[in-house]
Amino acid sequence: MKALKIGFDAKRIYNNTTGLGVYGRSLVRNLAKEFPENEYLLYTPSKTDRFYTITNNFKVITPKTPFHSYWRSYGINKSIAKQHLDIFHGLSNEIPLKLNPTTKYVCTIHDLIWLKIPQTYKAIDRYFYTQKLKHACHHCDMIIATSNQTANDLKELMKVSDDRIKVIYQSGTEVPIHINQTPPIEEPYFFYLSSFQQRKNHLTLLQAYANIKNKSNRMLVLAGQEGETLVEVKNFITKYKLHADVKVITNLTEIDKYHWLAHADAFIYPSSYEGFGIPLLEAMQLGKPLILNDIPVFREIAGNLAQYFSLIDNNSLENILSNFSAQQFISTKPIGLPEKFSPIFTSKQLQHTYLELL
Repeated sequence: MKALKIGFDAKRIYNNTTGLGVYGRSLVRNLAKEFPENEYLLYTPSKTDRFYTITNNFKVITPKTPFHSYWRSYGINKSIAKQHLDIFHGLSNEIPLKLNPTTKYVCTIHDLIWLKIPQTYKAIDRYFYTQKLKHACHHCDMIIATSNQTANDLKELMKVSDDRIKVIYQSGTEVPIHINQTPPIEEPYFFYLSSFQQRKNHLTLLQAYANIKNKSNRMLVLAGQEGETLVEVKNFITKYKLHADVKVITNLTEIDKYHWLAHADAFIYPSSYEGFGIPLLEAMQLGKPLILNDIPVFREIAGNLAQYFSLIDNNSLENILSNFSAQQFISTKPIGLPEKFSPIFTSKQLQHTYLELL
C-alpha cells in the first residue's frame, strides 16, 4: 500500500480542550498507529502539551511570522508545496484560502449549528464561519462528515453533491486504564457533560429533575466549560433550593471527567442539536446507560442502546428520571462500542479515502 505524506491543520489538536480537539487528537493518533508508514505533518500556530509526537513519522510545523491567522490562510501554502504533500486535511470546517495545485484537500465538517440555530451565534461569527464553509465545500476534493446528520445538512444547506461527501464517524477516544475506583461522591447521580450553552438545554433538564427529585435518590451533576447559560443555571439552583441535589463543575480535567463518568448511574444528553456527540461514545465505552433527547444524530450513534425522551413532552424526561433502573439497563444492553466507531475501522476508512483521491 502506498505510503502517504499527509498534512493536518493541527491548531485545535494543540489548543482545543473540547470536541474539536478530541476529534483531531484521536484521528491523528489512530491513523498513525494503523498506518505508521505514512508521514504526518502537523501545522499549528503554537504547540502545547496536549499532544505529544513520540515517533519519527511526525513533523510539527509552526509559523515564523507573528501573523498566525494570515499564515493559516495563505502562508501555510508555501510549506505544503515545499513538502510535496499528497493530502492536506482540515480537521475543523476549514482549509487554507490559498491552495497548492498538486495536493489533494480534505476537510472534516462537524456540524452546521450556526446555520441550523442562528440565534445562538453572533452575526459576525456566522458570517466568517459561513465564508470558510463555502470555501471548503467549493474547493475540497472530499468532505468528511462526522455523521449522516451533518452530511444531510451539507446537502440541504450548502448543496454539496453526494459524491463529494464521505461519512466517517469519530472513533472512540482512549479511556484511561486506571480510573479511580472510589466514587467522587457518596450519593448516586445522573451525569451530564457539556459546555453551558443554550442549545444544550441545561435548564430543561434542571426543571425536569426539580419536579422528580423527591421520587429519586440520585443527585444531578452538570459538568462542562463555562458558557452563556451558566449564570441562569446557578440562579435556577438557588431559586429552587437545589444546592444539596445538584452539583455544577466547570474546571473538569480529562482524568476527572472519566472518574465522574465511570461512577455515574447514567449519562444524560438533552441537547437539541449536535453534529455528532463525542460524550456518547465515552459513556458507551464505560457501559453507562444513556438517557438522550430523541434527535436523529443520537439515534444514529446510540441506536437501541439508549432511552429517549422528547423535549416537546415534558413528562417523558421526568418519567425516565423517576423510574430509571440502572440494573435493568445493564442486564439487557451490551457494553462497548459498535464497530463503526472503532479506531481501526475509522482509520482504515480514512486511509482508503485518501488513497482514492490520488
